[in-house]
Amino acid sequence: MPDTPLWDSPALSRQSPLAQRSLKRKRATDLADLPQELIENVFKWIPPNQNTRRFCLLSIKFNVVLSSMFFAAANLNLFIPPGFETRHASNGSNDLDVDLFHWPSNYQTFYISRNLALKVVNWSKKLLIPSYIPIVLGALPNLVHLNLSRCNLRGKIPDTVGNLTLKSLNLSHNHLSGPIPSSLSNLSASLYTLNISENNLTGPFDALCSISNLAILSIARNPLSCEIPSAIAKLEHLLELSLHDCDLQGPFASAILELTCLERLMLNGNKLGGRVPRGLMEMPRLQICDLRGNEFVEVDGPVCWDWK
Repeated sequence: MPDTPLWDSPALSRQSPLAQRSLKRKRATDLADLPQELIENVFKWIPPNQNTRRFCLLSIKFNVVLSSMFFAAANLNLFIPPGFETRHASNGSNDLDVDLFHWPSNYQTFYISRNLALKVVNWSKKLLIPSYIPIVLGALPNLVHLNLSRCNLRGKIPDTVGNLTLKSLNLSHNHLSGPIPSSLSNLSASLYTLNISENNLTGPFDALCSISNLAILSIARNPLSCEIPSAIAKLEHLLELSLHDCDLQGPFASAILELTCLERLMLNGNKLGGRVPRGLMEMPRLQICDLRGNEFVEVDGPVCWDWK
């Protein structure tokens, strides 16, 4: 199917502008009169990756037909037979998953509905064209590992991610923006690893302190511009806390001293000030700590060490 409008032709281009406009209106009206069944039967043969959304502009009827779940099902089942995803999956994904990010919402919803048993999604480095996280990903009830790192993602983290029962979530090295969604606190019962570093997310991040089973939390290199919340003491199972280069402000959070399982603490490259308590060096399991590049006026001990 050509990219040019269906009514364009060499003969039309040779007519006067007034005649061209009149003929275009007439042919657009003719398209609007096509039976719905004919539109479905013809356009379902267009491969899903050919962007059927452009044809929605032809008329209101085209938009209604091509935006329906019925049409998405007919089109995808024709080109992607049921079971294809499972047979061709590698590390919980296949090449069709890249198209998912660019499909219309009706295609995304139907495609996800065929993959409800999916447990692992590892699409790291697969997307070259800027994309957004599909809202429908939150409809995968069995998903436990979601890796969308280095996927050139933009926009906000959708609240629907909080509907999942994930053990690990990696959205690092993208261009995600906006506040860290409070809905992520809904992952409290299951989430073990959370990595949203290297984005453009803003603070505060108090909601993450409700994810009580977290062992690894990395929010590094985001313009959080906030203080470390005292609620961070709730993360009693935390092994690694990476908050470097986040434009953090205020005093050293004494609540960190309550993280008795902590092994690695990275707070370098911020604007933290005041005094660092000596108790930091006495934390029982802390092996790696970096406090460099802050505004502390007094540090009871070294600002950086690796005792691993």
